[in-house]
Amino acid sequence: MSESSVASDPSRHPNLSSDLEALDGRLLFAIPKKGRLHEKCLQILSGADIQFRRPQRLDVCLVMNHPIALVFLPAADIPSFVGNGNVDLGITGHDVILEAGMQDKVVEVQRLGFGKCALQVQVPEHGPIKTVEQLAGKRVVTSFEVVAGEYFKKVDDQQQLTGDQRTKIQYIGGSVEAACALGLAEGIVDLVESGETMRAAGLHAISTVLETEAVLIKSISPSRADFASLINLVASRIAGVVAAEKYVVCSYNISREALPIAVQITPGRRAPTISPLEQEGWVDVSAMVMKKDCAKVMDELVRIGAQDVLIFNLDNCRAGAFRVLKLYVTSPGSTTAVPLAYPGDQRKEMEAYTPVRFKALLGKLVKTPEFFTPDDLKLALNHLFTPNAVLPEQIGAFLAVMHMRKLERCPKNLVAAAEVLHERALKAAVEDGDKDFVVDIVGTGGDGHNTFNVSTTAGIVAAGAGARVVKHGNRASTSSSGSADLLQSLDCLFVPPTPATVVPISRVPFTFILAPHYHPSLATVDPYRKALPFRTLFNILGPLINPARPRGMVVGVAEPGLGLPFAQSLRDGGVERALVVCGAENLDEISCAGHTLAWELKDGEISERKLHPEQFGLSVHPLTTVAGGTPTENADTLKTLLRSGENIPESLTPVLHFVLLNASALLVVAGLALDYREGVRLAMESITSGKAWKALEAFRDSGKLAMSKINSQR
Repeated sequence: MSESSVASDPSRHPNLSSDLEALDGRLLFAIPKKGRLHEKCLQILSGADIQFRRPQRLDVCLVMNHPIALVFLPAADIPSFVGNGNVDLGITGHDVILEAGMQDKVVEVQRLGFGKCALQVQVPEHGPIKTVEQLAGKRVVTSFEVVAGEYFKKVDDQQQLTGDQRTKIQYIGGSVEAACALGLAEGIVDLVESGETMRAAGLHAISTVLETEAVLIKSISPSRADFASLINLVASRIAGVVAAEKYVVCSYNISREALPIAVQITPGRRAPTISPLEQEGWVDVSAMVMKKDCAKVMDELVRIGAQDVLIFNLDNCRAGAFRVLKLYVTSPGSTTAVPLAYPGDQRKEMEAYTPVRFKALLGKLVKTPEFFTPDDLKLALNHLFTPNAVLPEQIGAFLAVMHMRKLERCPKNLVAAAEVLHERALKAAVEDGDKDFVVDIVGTGGDGHNTFNVSTTAGIVAAGAGARVVKHGNRASTSSSGSADLLQSLDCLFVPPTPATVVPISRVPFTFILAPHYHPSLATVDPYRKALPFRTLFNILGPLINPARPRGMVVGVAEPGLGLPFAQSLRDGGVERALVVCGAENLDEISCAGHTLAWELKDGEISERKLHPEQFGLSVHPLTTVAGGTPTENADTLKTLLRSGENIPESLTPVLHFVLLNASALLVVAGLALDYREGVRLAMESITSGKAWKALEAFRDSGKLAMSKINSQR
């Protein structure tokens, strides 16, 4: 309810400044009293049916339909009030929480999708300073003294600046963009929304400190436990309003034949609703789609033959309540809805896996693939991995239908398959894996380019720069030299996880774990998938089943169509930050030859972008200049690259840049580099200082030590 509709009826709205007892028993909810978030917060409250009036513009008012009191505070003060338990809930900016130093005292319940902007380092566009490294040690003006100070502390440390050489941060409360023109500073740190104000002041960004938006927060130590249900109610309502602003409902009719493709276009927030139509072979589909994508979605649906495509706006919803409970179908000519039976519902009744039961599951996949759920896939895979539970002909038929229907590209199916393999895998005992931000860099393979082992080398280089890399890989399948082949040529040993293994995966910067050691289940299907003339589900699952469960990943895919599904699968599988890449040549690495499509997973959101070597400060090189050879030849190249110090042969420049591109991306994902150019600098230092080679030696030595301990116990 907007402030313009305020009525001051004393009988309904007590004077809160004198009657503080009115706040007893009420949840206190802090709202920005002015600024960029204020008006939008009022709209959110109205949409959530939190009814209030603000008499005489007081800073505290009572909600009429809930035991809540709204407290209007400066946005900068809200994190402290919430974190210290003075109020129970609040809406503020993510940046404000960090500036107040309250990130350890508040919980971000939900990001609200408005107030989005970036805290950026800006300098005069035509001035001599082009990078943050050049700005380091000079004067910087900002109203974000804490965040800017921490940012430049890291930059100063990297530049090895001490004493008076370090960056001077000066606080100014407003009009920060004028500081450079007035001679107060050589650069500023300020929030940027559209960038118009900065451009008008002759400034441009050289780095982004952080991206921010409005968030709903609560205290990590609430003052009253009995408010938990009310807090959940408010959060649920606000989530519904936010979702309604972001989503629309798309409804259309589609043939069953085209349905598998259609549900990839409209997967919904959880799953689409599918209902049979009277016309045989056709169904009606309804799904939530992002409002910003609805025109593109409609075009894609029409392209595959959808009819009667309709878009419905949402006034409100309950985003957290969307789930598929049971699918009901109505037979043509009947008015009775009956539950559709499928094997996933009968799992408890199946005490054993048999070819007969798998036949029923396979029949569902062939006849009604649109109803083949992730649970069905899990059941099918457990059949495949159980000895004598399926016939050889059934395995081939299953893999063929999954491929033809493109069900192996569905993110939910990829996550389901990865869960089954994780459950059946031998456990990886990663030393301090819960403390370190473990990362991996890996490709799906199958691009046919037979390039140098760049992901393995990039992982070693990133490890030398400070990353904790646990790489999951295998021997060559479609190239001359796989990760395992290369490392074996470098005298590395792969310790299998057995009861006799007395040490966990050592806490060394770089580790490689061999996939067959941890996934013996895959051996049962290997002969069948290798006999097929196409790549199957099991050819692309590798990046999703690292038993070390890395928190950050750089994943290469050989087809652009796999980019978004893989990013979604990584997010749904628990990966916190990732970059999925596909070179323009269908290369499953960041390409040194030109553009690379990329899907970045960060803070639960996925964004699509293009990368190019120029963004990394590197040159373009044809793929022919980074061609791979035998494992021994590639090992020799790696040795020369990592052991030459500053004197790397010029002939290896293309390979060097290829490695730097991918190592830089991994360092950004690991949170060690602020951007790709800094990632390149850190990776280059890792190589020339010899730290990368030492990381490889540490892995080699730890493997030999572990193996010697195993042998001594035999």
